[in-house]
Amino acid sequence: MTLAPDERRASADQEAQPPSWDGAPVPVPSDQPPPAAPRRWRRRRWRAGGAVVVVVALAGGGVTWYLTTQQGGASGYRTATVTVGNIQQTTSTTGTIAPATEADVNFPIAGTVAALRVAAGTHVRAGQVLATLVSNQLEADVQAARATLAAADAKLATDQAAQSVSSAQGALSSAQSTVSQDQASISYTKSSNSVSVAQAQQSIGQATSQLASDRTSLSQAVSNAKAQLASDRTSLSQAVSNAKAQLASDGLSTAAQVAGAEQQLAADRTSTGQSLASARAQMATDESALSADQVTLSIDQATLVAAQKKEAIDCQGTGAVGTGTASSGSASSATGSGASSGLCAGDQSQVAADQSKVTSDQQAVTGAGQVVAKDTQAVSSAKLSQSTTLAKDTQAVSSAKLSQSTTLTKDN
Repeated sequence: MTLAPDERRASADQEAQPPSWDGAPVPVPSDQPPPAAPRRWRRRRWRAGGAVVVVVALAGGGVTWYLTTQQGGASGYRTATVTVGNIQQTTSTTGTIAPATEADVNFPIAGTVAALRVAAGTHVRAGQVLATLVSNQLEADVQAARATLAAADAKLATDQAAQSVSSAQGALSSAQSTVSQDQASISYTKSSNSVSVAQAQQSIGQATSQLASDRTSLSQAVSNAKAQLASDRTSLSQAVSNAKAQLASDGLSTAAQVAGAEQQLAADRTSTGQSLASARAQMATDESALSADQVTLSIDQATLVAAQKKEAIDCQGTGAVGTGTASSGSASSATGSGASSGLCAGDQSQVAADQSKVTSDQQAVTGAGQVVAKDTQAVSSAKLSQSTTLAKDTQAVSSAKLSQSTTLTKDN
C-alpha cells in the first residue's frame, strides 16, 4: 500500500503524539512542524498508515462534535450580520461670525440716510449709488443762507437810509441855526441888514428843497434795493433749477453714451468672435480636405508604383520569340508571347491611368494647400481685426466713462 505525502505526514504525526486519556491521539496544530523520526521507522508504518489516518479522522470528528455540543450553551459569543453604515458625530460650539473682508463707506458730508439701495452680500460695481441722504437739511441750509443774505441787504439799505436822513437832518439843523442867527442878526440890525435876511430866507428855501429831494432819493433807493433783491432771488432760484436740470440731463446723456459704447463693445466682441470662429472652422475643413487629398495621393502613388513594377515584369522579354523542335512547342511559345504582349499593353494602360490620377491628386493637394494658406491668412486677419476692434471699443468705453465722470463732477 502506497501513501500520499499528506497521509505520510499525518501518519508520522500520529505516531509522534502521545495518547490522550481515552486512547485517541491529541491533535497537533498544523503550523507546528512534526518531530523528526528515523527514516526506517516511517517506512515501516506506511502500510498501516491508511487505517491510522481513518481512525484519527473519526476520533478527531467525534471529539470536536462532543466539545461543540457540550460547550455550545455556555459560549459567550453571538453571531451578527456585517453591514456598512455611516458614523455620525455632532459637535456644538459658540462663536462670533466675522466677514472675511469689509470696507467702511462714508458720505463726503454729514446727514441722514434717506435710502439704502443695496443689501448685505449684494455684488456692486464701481460708480454705483449705494445710499442717498435726506436733502431737507441741505435745503434748509440754503434757505438759511438766503435769509442771511436778505437780512444783510436790508441792513445795508437801512444803514444807507439812516446815513442820508442824518445828513439831511444835520443840514436842516445847520440851516435852522443859520436862520436863528440871521433872525437875531435881522432883529438886531433889521434896518441895515435887509439883504442878509433875504439871503437867509433863500438859504432856508434851498435847504428845505434839498431835504425833500433827499427824502425822494432815499425812497427810490429803497425801492430799487427791494426790486434788486427780488430779482436776485428769482435769478438764484432759476440758476439752481437750471443746474439741477443740467445735472439730470448730463447724467442721462453720459449714461446713454457709456451704455452705447458698452453695447457696441459687446456686439463687436460677438461679431468678431463669430468671424474668427467661422474662419477657424473653414480652415479646419480645408485642412481635413488637404489631409484627405494627401492620403489619396499616397494611395494612388503606391498603386502607381505597384502597376509600374507589374508592367516591368509583364513587359520584360515580350519581343523574343521562342523556337522549338516540336510543332506543339512552337505553338505554345507563340501563345505565351501573345499573352505577355496583351498583359504588357494592359499594364501600360493601367500605369498611364494611374500616372494621370497621381498627377490629378498632386494638383488637388497643391490647390488644397493654397486654400489652407488662404484660410490661415484669413484667420490671422480675423484675429487682427478682432484685436483692433475690441481695443477701439474698449477705448471708447473708457472715454465715455471719463467724460461722464468729468461732466457730473462739473455739474455738481
